[in-house]
Amino acid sequence: MSVTQIPRKPNKKMDVGVRRLLTSVVLFILIIVVVALIVHFYPLAKAHRAEQQLQQQTGQSAAAGSTAIKEIRVEGNDHLPADTIVAASGLQVGQNFMTVSKTAAESNILSLCPYIKSVKVTTPTADVFVITVVEKTAVAAVYDSGRWVLLGEDLTAIGYREMTSDVPERILYVRGADTTGNKLGEAALEQRSAGILERLLHELNSQQVTGICEIDMTSLTHLSMVWNHQLRVELGDDSNLAYEVRVFASTLPKVLGDYGKHAKGIMDLSSYSDDNKENNQVIFTPTDRIQDHFTPPTESTESTESTGDGEEETADETEEY
Repeated sequence: MSVTQIPRKPNKKMDVGVRRLLTSVVLFILIIVVVALIVHFYPLAKAHRAEQQLQQQTGQSAAAGSTAIKEIRVEGNDHLPADTIVAASGLQVGQNFMTVSKTAAESNILSLCPYIKSVKVTTPTADVFVITVVEKTAVAAVYDSGRWVLLGEDLTAIGYREMTSDVPERILYVRGADTTGNKLGEAALEQRSAGILERLLHELNSQQVTGICEIDMTSLTHLSMVWNHQLRVELGDDSNLAYEVRVFASTLPKVLGDYGKHAKGIMDLSSYSDDNKENNQVIFTPTDRIQDHFTPPTESTESTESTGDGEEETADETEEY
């Protein structure tokens, strides 16, 4: 007798359980994968957004990773703002420092900032740039087009100062000089005026004369200067400026000794501006005896000589120079 095997019906309950288990495993794996992707790609997305923001601010792409400039510092600047110097350098935070030329940055600053005498760009660390500058010294100021033009040691225009008073404050005022109207970094005075001023400043420095607060070049044949806001020194023309400055340096202590350290008046050295040494004399006229602005009258000088109050002695002693 043959036996026929009847197949068992599948257990529906077991199939449902297996499917649920498999579904749970798959979902768990998917969650792990999603989390891993987020952990991996979120920092990259954040960096990309930061790069886009920097690009909008600086106008150029930021260097990726560790090759980006993180900081730019300026040292040694007293007058020019740091932002002005950095802008002139061409350096920007976010630039790839591997492609930056420090020499080019230095050249840019010197060409765009006439106030700068020297500049050095250094990198204490790869991503930090330090711009160290030495500013030029302003030796004088001259009026031009409603403002004070600051003159450097080479008499080029190195900056401007707002005109808030009739004379520039705390700097030598060159009155009446012929200006060129040139740009910063270029000659500020006409050639003859510049030549006279250069010689006069050189002689004052050589004789260690301090306290000159004004040089009047309104007339180049009647030059004068003001010492310590007390004495106007008449020089005449520029024929013998070196000699006249030496005479002034040696005579000033004698005048202050005779009339006091606060003496005010006119010291006339203009006789030294010609070649006739027999005319050489220093005439000092106190303020209370000046009758005609800055020109001492003859009768006042004669009166001084007759009274023997020290002016004759000053003139006699300087005739030896």
